[in-house]
Amino acid sequence: MSDWQLRALNANDAESYLAHWLALPGAVRYRCFGRIVPDAELRTLAESIVAEGRVVCGMFAPDGSIAGLAQAFPCGEGCFELSFSVLPEWQGNGFGRSAGERLCRMLGARGARELRLRCQRSNLSMRALAVCLGFDLTPRGEMLVGERTLMRPGTGGLRADLAQV
Repeated sequence: MSDWQLRALNANDAESYLAHWLALPGAVRYRCFGRIVPDAELRTLAESIVAEGRVVCGMFAPDGSIAGLAQAFPCGEGCFELSFSVLPEWQGNGFGRSAGERLCRMLGARGARELRLRCQRSNLSMRALAVCLGFDLTPRGEMLVGERTLMRPGTGGLRADLAQV
């Protein structure tokens, strides 16, 4: 796994981002988005990955493809909503956890105070990931809603260049 790379995404990664989403099987895509999302809409979303305030980390395979993503979207002052996707063949390897931990550190360094996420109750892997990342989960209908408070890292907690996307 030494040729794998975990890093923040930028505008140059839009095609890799799109390819990752298109590679997700329909059921996994539905769990990620909570609905059926047409390919054209995924292209538009991929092109907007570097929109102001969004923070995205990807686990890149040696061939340059993205095996897993952790994304944060602003949802209020100091608050971000997280979402994750990992290709089925790479699930269970800790990629979601690694990307999520990196994303949380980056957001803390940027002054985020609160993180949220939502997942379907039936999505056992996302539930386990949320708990592993320190989220408290609360049932709301067919969904689970998670919240977590962030503490800003100390001076040695994160290099300044890693806090930038």
